[in-house]
Amino acid sequence: MNENHFLEEIITNPADDEPRLIYADWLCECGDPRGEFIQLQIRRESLEPGSLEAQASRRRERQLVEENAEEWSNGVHAITPSYEYRRGFISKIGLDLNKFLEHADSLFSLAPIDTLSTSECNTSRITELSECAHLSRIDSLKLSQCEANASSLEQLFDASGLDLSQFYLLSSRFDADISRAFANGSGVQNLRSLVIQGLRSVVEIDPLIAKLNQLKFLSFAHDHTDAVLAIADSNLPIETLQFGGGIGLTGCEAIANSTKLPRLKTLDLSRPFIPVGGRRLVEIGMPKLERLSISGHDLNDDSVKELTKNFPALCYLDIRGNPQLTFRSFRHLADSPFLSQLRCLKLNHNSKGRKRDIMAITRSPYFSGEAGMLQFPIQHMYPKVFESLEKQYGKDFFWDVYGHNDKMQIDVLGRCLLLPLPCELP
Repeated sequence: MNENHFLEEIITNPADDEPRLIYADWLCECGDPRGEFIQLQIRRESLEPGSLEAQASRRRERQLVEENAEEWSNGVHAITPSYEYRRGFISKIGLDLNKFLEHADSLFSLAPIDTLSTSECNTSRITELSECAHLSRIDSLKLSQCEANASSLEQLFDASGLDLSQFYLLSSRFDADISRAFANGSGVQNLRSLVIQGLRSVVEIDPLIAKLNQLKFLSFAHDHTDAVLAIADSNLPIETLQFGGGIGLTGCEAIANSTKLPRLKTLDLSRPFIPVGGRRLVEIGMPKLERLSISGHDLNDDSVKELTKNFPALCYLDIRGNPQLTFRSFRHLADSPFLSQLRCLKLNHNSKGRKRDIMAITRSPYFSGEAGMLQFPIQHMYPKVFESLEKQYGKDFFWDVYGHNDKMQIDVLGRCLLLPLPCELP
């Protein structure tokens, strides 16, 4: 069997790992490093995301790709420079819709592609996309700069062969007509993840509630209180809710008091336009919530005390950029057993925390290997803080801090320093 036969088998059965692993074994026998790459990526699928083992695998994968990028892309790089590997092969591509439609036949013959991120989605191009012969291969679809009308989107959502599990829409509107077209489309009935961003008009979500009964992840970029109230009363199996623009006092109360979202484990209320409601949500509490991002809100020192009492299942906490927090919040966290249950704690951009208060957390008896990641303001990372961490975690800890990705992380985070500790991350 030659390489073309292996690739044909993998493209024909994209969900099956066995043909990939057989190919990987053959490549390893031939001394081809791609065999190792395929094995690493497939194995990482079963690892805890962010664990040290997963991070080490990513570093090795990245090294292998950098050394063999053009050869392994199998010609995809000549069509688009935007692509990502998953399970050893190019899985995700990104390019404007016109170019995708021009090269779709070639792209799907070159790799087991299942994720398409595309832009410049006007009405005529969306209509053409709905007639694409390869829609059955697409599991995840992202439409950016989408100004298509409801009629063309209805044709897409109901296209033959389409069966999406993830859909991302960046559009200026999501009105009742588009919502109904979406809800009635056969190609989105099994949707598990829905992201809607860029909206200027009020989102109409009611038609979706009764249809998307497998939805686990839902994200809006703006504050649409009516939509939040509908979700809180929906009985959807949602595990993650994300509201990039905040949901206000009414929305926070509705989510915190909801009895119809029993599977909700992650709530992200970061970067609200109107920073209110977070304090009230913390006062009410959510006993089953595991991950909470509530940066840029109205939390104060009393809110941190409420957090430690009202969120007993929390393992991830992001309270960055709450300007009313003072040194008392840092001290309270340092003295609370609540700290020991956190695998990730983000505190940066809380400028009133002092050096000794940061050090109090790192020296707390409750701050142990269970805390997987910390973010502090970089101005507080004085030598004594580093010495304290080095004493507790050893020099290997600092190899991680200054390791492969940290320059990128520091650049992205600006004033923040990302510190991965020697344990599993969320």
